[in-house]
Amino acid sequence: MNQYPDKILRRVENPIQYIGKEYNEMMKDPSGKLRILLSYPDLYTIGVSSLGHLLMYELFNKKDDVYAERVYAVQKDMEREITKEKISLLSLETHSPAKKFDIIGFTIEYELTYTNILQILKLSDIPLLSTKRRESDPIIIAGGTAVYNPLPINSFIDVFFIGEGEEMIDDIISIGKKRKWNEITRQNALELFDELEYTYVPMLSGTSKDVIQKINSNFKFFPSIEKNIVPIAKTVHDRAVVEISRGCTRGCRFCQAGMIYRPVREREENRIIADAVKVLHNTGYKEVTLLSLSATDYREINPLIKNLTKEISRKNLSIGMPSIRVGDIDSEMLDSLSSVRKSGLTIAVETASEKLRKVINKDITIEEVFDTVRFTQTHGWKHIKLYFMVGFPYEKNEDIDEIGELLNTLGNEFRNMKFTVSISPFVPRPFTPFQWVRQNLPDETYSKIDRIKSIVKRKNIDITYREPTVSFLEGVFARGDSNLNSLIMNAFEKGERLDEWSEHFDYDLWSREAKKLNIDLNIYMNEKKLSDDLSWDFIKTKVSKSFLEREFLAAENAETTFDCRSFKCTSCGACYGEIAGEKKISKNSVLHKQNDFQRRKAKKIVSLQTQRTNIFLLYSFGIEYQYLSHLAIINFVNSGLRRTNLEFAYTEGFNPRIKIVYGVPKPVNIYSQMEMIEIMLEGKANENLLEEINKAFPKGIHFFYFKELKSEKMSIIARVNRLNMVFLTEADDKMRKRVDDFLSKKEHIITRNNNDKTNELNIRKFIDDIEFEKNLVRVKISFHPDGGIKFNELCSNVLGLDDLADIKIYREKFLVKEQGKEYEVFDL
Repeated sequence: MNQYPDKILRRVENPIQYIGKEYNEMMKDPSGKLRILLSYPDLYTIGVSSLGHLLMYELFNKKDDVYAERVYAVQKDMEREITKEKISLLSLETHSPAKKFDIIGFTIEYELTYTNILQILKLSDIPLLSTKRRESDPIIIAGGTAVYNPLPINSFIDVFFIGEGEEMIDDIISIGKKRKWNEITRQNALELFDELEYTYVPMLSGTSKDVIQKINSNFKFFPSIEKNIVPIAKTVHDRAVVEISRGCTRGCRFCQAGMIYRPVREREENRIIADAVKVLHNTGYKEVTLLSLSATDYREINPLIKNLTKEISRKNLSIGMPSIRVGDIDSEMLDSLSSVRKSGLTIAVETASEKLRKVINKDITIEEVFDTVRFTQTHGWKHIKLYFMVGFPYEKNEDIDEIGELLNTLGNEFRNMKFTVSISPFVPRPFTPFQWVRQNLPDETYSKIDRIKSIVKRKNIDITYREPTVSFLEGVFARGDSNLNSLIMNAFEKGERLDEWSEHFDYDLWSREAKKLNIDLNIYMNEKKLSDDLSWDFIKTKVSKSFLEREFLAAENAETTFDCRSFKCTSCGACYGEIAGEKKISKNSVLHKQNDFQRRKAKKIVSLQTQRTNIFLLYSFGIEYQYLSHLAIINFVNSGLRRTNLEFAYTEGFNPRIKIVYGVPKPVNIYSQMEMIEIMLEGKANENLLEEINKAFPKGIHFFYFKELKSEKMSIIARVNRLNMVFLTEADDKMRKRVDDFLSKKEHIITRNNNDKTNELNIRKFIDDIEFEKNLVRVKISFHPDGGIKFNELCSNVLGLDDLADIKIYREKFLVKEQGKEYEVFDL
């Protein structure tokens, strides 16, 4: 099937998120294959950045007899259009209706995406309730951290998978293929899934079956994602990712991931470096993030960063880390991280109270916080992000006050630094030592945040916080039960979806619907006894419940538990003590070496090449890319060029960029037969330049001409002052008369609004001519030193076209007019 009709896409916000066409998307012939539709149930900008979701996409597609595609939640305007036009939600790769797939698999990492699951199912014409699904409907499966308590959504999902997905794939494929080829019925398939120890099938054995968490025991040998999807729309994360380790033994008692991802497993340094180099080349990203729950706990983190930097710095690529643990950085690490450009630094402090640090088992000191900030400052960082939480058990007002006092002291001592402080309400989660504790109500949390803000006086401290009502609902679902299925259904039917986006979240609606159903949401905030049966007890993780109980009691007594990798086994149950003592204790005494505090000077990047070559390039992009904005084109072209093996000249400074000049910005909804860029190469260009570049771009983007320029001053783009634009429409008599009147005048004055200012402008001088052919209108546009005509002005004021929904438009060619003579750019 073709993609969504233009008349829909041109009426919605950010249509590019619905068309696919990304670099590294997997294209196969779907015939004869098990078809799986994978979804991270959020908007494209979030979902396409999910590591777990993309890992499943790559692993499934490595199987010759399987084709995995993707779909994401849609904005409300797109939902209205799809519903009005009575068409199905489509996959990104082949634009197939979602209901035509054999399996739909959700990666669920966040509770407030639950209503998005229902949106995707409804727009796919798939019954929302498992019990209502037909033999022809896809089997709906789900995994991810948010399904470790699956009960709040167990009416909507056919099969839940508990654990890490890499070693579940073969079972999913085996059962899926039997059903696809009619060897078994849909019901038989569910029964086979239920026989697996790591699955929960609500309609069958349900909670009477112990579900055993699946762990990838071969993680250290598994390759990382080799070909990350490179989005063409703006996303929250614009970088490659390589997972360096999984699991954490620091034992923070509030952290669910630190418990459910045990035991700790590390990948070998050489494999990490090879994977990082490969994924950077395959994607064209400028940065690779070394992903881990605690990256600085990787045993050979300094050699890893140093050796990886040597491999990638030649192309001005850099390394990022999700967060830095206080006390775990040293001069060698910061030198490597900042050798090309400085990525952001995030430090998770959590609390300023020594007592609460013992309660939550956060083994850091305030002195280490100051040392860490001082250390980063001396290495040139001027901006640091700090994370805190409020609402911990046994928290008192004086503990809250200590956060404000700490921030004031930091702001005063480091006056030339900027601190962005994020405060999050604590949410107790299953399978943590705090799964039994009470969660603060929203009013309590607002009061604590206001208390901190009233104390902080420094202007270099910027405080942001997560809405307490949002965290309240997270807590409801995190420790919720099956009664919440009806609440989620009712809220969805009343229009609630995209709750994770503040502009769409409606706390009052959730409260009203809960009241109608006689559901008291506050009961999910209550403290629980150790002897209580928990609704998720039927799920068995590697970390034992008895260990969590011991840690709960230790928190009650403000006692800390050591990191088993630095000392001895703590008997958590995740392993048999194999990793105990494997990591030497290191409190980074090097922080206090005098020479570490010498400010690094910016290194000037000096090219060894003595000759540089300026290149003028022409390229086209097909109609499928008409929704690219100018900014999207810049990002798309830059990443594509970095995927080549060409040696580019770069700008200087701490954030080097390829030296590149772009042509006249292209409006959205227009494709092009000719676009222009100029680049600078180190050395000479070879005759295979176009072939080398085209290999790095997806089908639909085609570079077809290049010319060497004698110098930057010989720019062709700077001389271009004409453009032919074509509208594929038949001009009626009304348009022809309007155009004749326009061309017959020397002036056509309009009022243009710019930044709340209005001025009158003669747009006649920007139009040389307008030609009419069969089913075609060609507009010859001229650019002047004082600007040009805007696209909307051309359509409305000149052609009288106010509705472009069914009209295809493209840029035909650029020209140069000098001294009364017009030249093709090829002739310059």
